[in-house]
Parts: sequence; C-alpha cells; structure tokens
Amino acid sequence: MMSAYGFKMFLNALSELVQGASASSILPVWQRNLLSARSLPCIACTHNEFDEKVESKNAWIAMEDKLIQHSFFFGNKEIEAIQDQLESGYGSIGRFELIVVFIWKYRTIALDINSEENVCLSDAVSVRRGLRKMELPLGYYGNAFATPAAISKAGLLCSKSLTYAVELIKQAKK
Repeated sequence: MMSAYGFKMFLNALSELVQGASASSILPVWQRNLLSARSLPCIACTHNEFDEKVESKNAWIAMEDKLIQHSFFFGNKEIEAIQDQLESGYGSIGRFELIVVFIWKYRTIALDINSEENVCLSDAVSVRRGLRKMELPLGYYGNAFATPAAISKAGLLCSKSLTYAVELIKQAKK
C-alpha cells in the first residue's frame, strides 16, 4: 500500500528500468516502523477525527429523501466569486482547499443543522512536507499522510465569514 507520492516514485523507478537502467536512481525504502506509534504514546494535541460522535445524523435522516445528485463546475469566475467571500487581505489558499471549505459551510447551511451541533471536516494531509514534515528517507514509498479534522458549532460555521472555515482547516493541519 502506498500514497500517491509513493506510487509516483514507483512509476518513476519503473520507467528508469524500462529505459535500460540497471537500478532505480532512488532505491526504494520499506521501513514501516518509521511511522509507528511511540512505545509510550504521548498525546500532543486534540485529534477530533477520532471522536466517536462528532456530527449529528438527525440532519441526514431528515434530508434523506430530499437529497439529489448534482455536478458543479468551478471555473475561474466561480473561484473568484468564492475568494471574494474571504476577508480582505487574506493570504493565499489553494483552489481545492477553498472549494472544500466553501462546500462544508454551505452544506451545513443547506442541511439546517442545529446551531449547537458540531460539524466536522476531515482532509488528507501529506506528512512529507509542510509544517509537520517528517524526516522520511528519500526512497520511502509507503503511506505518509494523516487525516486531521476541523470542528465547529454549526451556528458559528454558518454565521461567520468563509475565512473562519479556512482558518479552522489550517489549524487542524498543523
């Protein structure tokens, strides 16, 4: 099992071998123990993604027969309209992250979830780069991601600006 990054490394190695190389330029490393839990686990921060009950099922049960499937296209015009909802002077944010928080906020509004209920959003985060970069060997091709969760009261998520939701996700990724 490997992450997309690990799969890319595997394909690069395979292409080098197909082109006649006697070995891959980056030798594969399979040290699963690198990402094992400490022998004495130490909780360093809250992990909302492991909470047993975070989001109410009442909203889903009430909407079950009313839900429809629909596709949306987010082009430059739509992305710009979403970015306009961020507080002025807000720094850069990736398109994917922007669309995800936009959908999270407006899905919560559409489902009319009780304002005191918790809503959460999980996102896959690579541990190969970024704030929590782990010192993995160059050839490590195993899974190297985590799925942190942002959590908010539905009322806060719905009433505050989109910047609030973006900040929740950024904090969860730290």
